Amino acid sequence: SRLGGRIAVENRPEGGARVRLELPAATWARGGTADAAVPLPDLSQMKVLVAEDNPTSQMIVGQMLTRMGAEHAIAEDGDEALHWLEREAFDLALIDIEMPRMSGIEVIRTLRTMTLANRKMPVIAVTAYVMRANRDAIYAAGADAILPKPLPAIEVFGKAISDALCRTGSLRGEQAPPPPPEMNRATFDRLIAIAGPEATNELLDRLDLDLRQARTGLMSGIEAQDRNAIRAQTHVLIALAGAVGAERLQSLAQTLNEQAHLDQPFDHAAGDEALPLLETLIGFVAAERAARRARP
Repeated sequence: SRLGGRIAVENRPEGGARVRLELPAATWARGGTADAAVPLPDLSQMKVLVAEDNPTSQMIVGQMLTRMGAEHAIAEDGDEALHWLEREAFDLALIDIEMPRMSGIEVIRTLRTMTLANRKMPVIAVTAYVMRANRDAIYAAGADAILPKPLPAIEVFGKAISDALCRTGSLRGEQAPPPPPEMNRATFDRLIAIAGPEATNELLDRLDLDLRQARTGLMSGIEAQDRNAIRAQTHVLIALAGAVGAERLQSLAQTLNEQAHLDQPFDHAAGDEALPLLETLIGFVAAERAARRARP
């Protein structure tokens, strides 16, 4: 991560999950430094549905949304969430996966069959279960993003919301964000120039699809330590990252690819760094798509 730390998550036999976070002392000790605060998205004039059965979590999420300027409504279970969606229009939904009466997955699956607005509405799932099988089921139901429990700091929470809104073209009054610092914008602009105005949208659509497929395949390969899958997905990722100027991601993909070819011990640090960079790149490409489609 940007703080130089590592996080590990594992399911506990008796239920729930165990999370271990390791951070260099300099990032939290008195006098240490960390990155500047990430600006929060402006959600004024936006209405958010929060489907969450825990009162404490309801309060925390509500306070964070209020700080971002959003109006919000609370649903205490899945049935109430669907009743809200039938009565009112929302710009975003935060859905807890483990709820009484109807699970979050059922809620997401159902809302994606409702009105056109609900089918297009950005949905962020919130869950304590973050293993691959759980993630796959949540994305398959129609979620746009997943946030782990316990909820992260407001800056991380805000970025997740901003990314989800950008991916669906729902962030009002904003242009596409600047590229991440790990990316060479000039390389990306050259690629767009080569495509030309007529083919740029198709190029970004294909790039978005290919990056998402690479993310899914690489996550599965890393979790299973499947060298064939890692080799295949990093081969694709080397080309994609290089084409758009994501130089650090390209370098990490090359490292993982070489290790998979040579049967070297798996470098968890490279994988841990590559996946967040890939997620950031997906968000950037999605925001570019949305911004270009919004232009007259």
